Amino acid sequence: YAYNFHLCPTKFEIQNNLVADEILVTGNKLKKHIKKYSSNINVSSAPAFRFYNSFEKRKIKKSDLYLIVLPIDINHSKLIIDFLISIFDEIKIQNDNLHFKLHPTINKNDFIKKHPNFNNLNFTDKKLDEIILDYKVVLGNSSSTLMESLMYGIPVINLPSFSGFDSNPIPSEIDNNIFRLCKDRIEVIKAIKHFNKNSETKRKLYQKIGENIRINYFDNVDFNSVQKFIN
Repeated sequence: YAYNFHLCPTKFEIQNNLVADEILVTGNKLKKHIKKYSSNINVSSAPAFRFYNSFEKRKIKKSDLYLIVLPIDINHSKLIIDFLISIFDEIKIQNDNLHFKLHPTINKNDFIKKHPNFNNLNFTDKKLDEIILDYKVVLGNSSSTLMESLMYGIPVINLPSFSGFDSNPIPSEIDNNIFRLCKDRIEVIKAIKHFNKNSETKRKLYQKIGENIRINYFDNVDFNSVQKFIN
């Protein structure tokens, strides 16, 4: 479960001029990860424009809802849905408590047309920053949405890969009280049961961890940071 290994340039890529003169990441603590295979690259942090609306501090509330963020691949999305419905059914959690968020490139109507048995599931197309605090846990695989969820202090379960390659968007130094990396069905079940015990004390802990994640992995978007970026 190496952090986003596919984003880290190799010496071969550098030697063959396949790497940009400068690589920008959203936060200071990500810089060392990009240099995993070679220190001979220029990596800087830049304002986290995409996550601009996520910087507002908001209190986590009690919830029994689960958000499942799905990948860009339609077939993998189907496999994840089938996999999780089976798990939640086994541990007696109703489908009404599950909300599914398709990748932005996938049209919901087309997806349902291809898989009509999913027509009775709850799909949301709202932006994450508008709905994230409605959920107890976020489940997914490889998506940057998982890191964004952690920034809000919402626990994350990183699901097993259905593509043959494990992909983990969560840096190893982040406090693992707030997330679980799962390699199989049994680990997913254990993770769900663990985060089901979501007390007020734990929610405060998650919020504190989330604030640290925002500081270290998501640079502020303000006049000074944008000015520096432009120049």
